[in-house]
Amino acid sequence: MHVHNIDDICPLCGREKENVEHLFLHCFVVHRIWFAMDATVLASVRIRFISCILWNIWTLRCSIIFDNMQFRHVEFIHCVNCFISNIERNIGHVQAPSVSSLSNPKWKAPSQDAVKINFDVSFVSKDLPIGMGLIARNSSGEFLGTKGTTDITVYEEQGEATAAVEAIKWAAGRNIYVLHLEGDNKNVVDAIDGRTGGIKWTINNVILECLNLLSAFNNWKCSHVKREANSIDDDIAKYMQESTQTLNGMFVLQILS
Repeated sequence: MHVHNIDDICPLCGREKENVEHLFLHCFVVHRIWFAMDATVLASVRIRFISCILWNIWTLRCSIIFDNMQFRHVEFIHCVNCFISNIERNIGHVQAPSVSSLSNPKWKAPSQDAVKINFDVSFVSKDLPIGMGLIARNSSGEFLGTKGTTDITVYEEQGEATAAVEAIKWAAGRNIYVLHLEGDNKNVVDAIDGRTGGIKWTINNVILECLNLLSAFNNWKCSHVKREANSIDDDIAKYMQESTQTLNGMFVLQILS
């Protein structure tokens, strides 16, 4: 049985055709939702916050279509912020910090005038797309944006190098001139810094692409950080990798301040 005459116009803005990217990223109504969220939500960029916002956008869309709900922007934002606060409060009651978590390394701000982009990858197997997570912050620790995307690689270290390329291209596209790259794969970081002994020769061309792209910046550096201090990018990368399976395809998630 086929259903005819289905309205494919976005129920939120009423202007564009609805698809996954439009609904969650490009719709001007959704833009207002993302940018009106509590600053503490977007500043921390924990994956559960992003997931909560995406879920609330989806339920809003369904309520408008199936329940003829009238969208009230201020009321909706208030409800989402309360929803996230309640989740965090409940998680706080359940998850007491361990001694080891209190000693975990923390993210450190870059030097003055530099922008630090942390990158990470989620790799399952060569038969599945990888997820890449990027987050940009300035020397004051201010959140500038985050990006998640996907690609195909043969092994994890190749994925990490590919994520570094994606981070550099993203920085160039945002007119960043002093760049501090940071990743949790020491072999890839060392290779970008000129110490290639730890990587497989098969990704030398990816490292070379990194260096060619970096030559356009006024100044740059690349540093290694333990995964515990890179957990936000790890969360984003895992979310992107899992989403390629649930949404049956590859896509890009980008949030800018």
